Amino acid sequence: MVSLSREAYSIAQAVWQTHDEFILILRALFWHGGTVP
Repeated sequence: MVSLSREAYSIAQAVWQTHDEFILILRALFWHGGTVP
């Protein structure tokens, strides 16, 4: 049970990190587009 929650935590962390990079990419695109959200 502990290993399962630990695995879920690492997955959530990876997803959050990817989400963060996704936001940065979106911001960069908007920045080059001339509008910043």
